[in-house]
Amino acid sequence: MRTALIPYVNQYVLAKGWITDWKDYEETQIRRVYVSNILIKRPDKNLTFENQELISKEEHLNFFIPFEYVPYTPCEKYTCIKLAGCITEYTRKDGTIDYGLKPIAQSTVEEDILDVCEKAKLIANEKILTPMTLMTLYSLKQQMVDCDKELEEVGDLLPTFYLTYADYKKDIKAMIEVFDKGISLINGICSNRAMRRKNKIKTNFARTINQHYRLSM
Repeated sequence: MRTALIPYVNQYVLAKGWITDWKDYEETQIRRVYVSNILIKRPDKNLTFENQELISKEEHLNFFIPFEYVPYTPCEKYTCIKLAGCITEYTRKDGTIDYGLKPIAQSTVEEDILDVCEKAKLIANEKILTPMTLMTLYSLKQQMVDCDKELEEVGDLLPTFYLTYADYKKDIKAMIEVFDKGISLINGICSNRAMRRKNKIKTNFARTINQHYRLSM
């Protein structure tokens, strides 16, 4: 019996291990994933997983993944799996008690931030003084603002396998500043007749776009 986990039943934890096998149970809509060499830690949004307090180190453990989460946690043997979830107590077929981990819906804020950053890189390969670029900058800024809201809502349930809460806040702030500078640059050029002529811009396309996004944001 994994006695080290008893005090943490139904409590939120972070865990990392290596997938060795899995089995689907259609009747309960659960995938039972067998994971080896597991580290289970006490979550702290101000510390990365590597620096968090170790609750238990288990030789193997069952992760019970609801089918609805399976697409987001693909299984492949001998690959590392990192999950946030709750320690759960269950009864084996022989009537004995054991403990496993049931994942909960994890915040995707890290993936969302990386996605916005990748989209921002594409702008560097395009002509910057265009209506499309200005609209894209406004859109990406709003996406980052949404990421910031999500970060606040997630609170202490933020997975920190890679970065801490403070790191994410810093990255979001930096990216919003970048987008604001890009928007300001295009606005400055579009509002100046001489600069429009120099950059071969026929009309101040920024005026209408600014009005639209300021009303919708």
